[in-house]
Amino acid sequence: MRLEIPKIVEPLRLAEYNEAFGDAVVLVWVNPGKALLNAHDRHVVELQSKAEVLTGLLKNAKHNEEFIQKVLGEINSLNDGQMIVLAALWSQGPEETRWTVEEIRTLILETREDNPQLFPWLHRRTMEMIVAYRTAQKKGNGKHS
Repeated sequence: MRLEIPKIVEPLRLAEYNEAFGDAVVLVWVNPGKALLNAHDRHVVELQSKAEVLTGLLKNAKHNEEFIQKVLGEINSLNDGQMIVLAALWSQGPEETRWTVEEIRTLILETREDNPQLFPWLHRRTMEMIVAYRTAQKKGNGKHS
């Protein structure tokens, strides 16, 4: 007999961020495979590294504008990779709840001015939910709802 592991999806309630969001949720796939999680982690590390390079370049009075543009392009590419991972993590529920990369990009752009911590919070809480699920399963702390 072959055991098929279902994709486990749990609600991330936006009211945890702010009660004004009411019943709105993002459905998070909490048991993705290691390949997707490794891709996420690689993007995070590379983004941090590129941000440090960019900070160093901008502090230099004689910075090379062409190199800065190259680093910014690499950062944008890594951001796109992060959005692809998040779209996969937020798109395992019913069709009407699924996110596209373009919807995530729009969310980031539309909340940047008035709600700049919303997207970072969503990203952080998504990863916390995955870690909590994986940790609880390893420890055998009971079932998840």
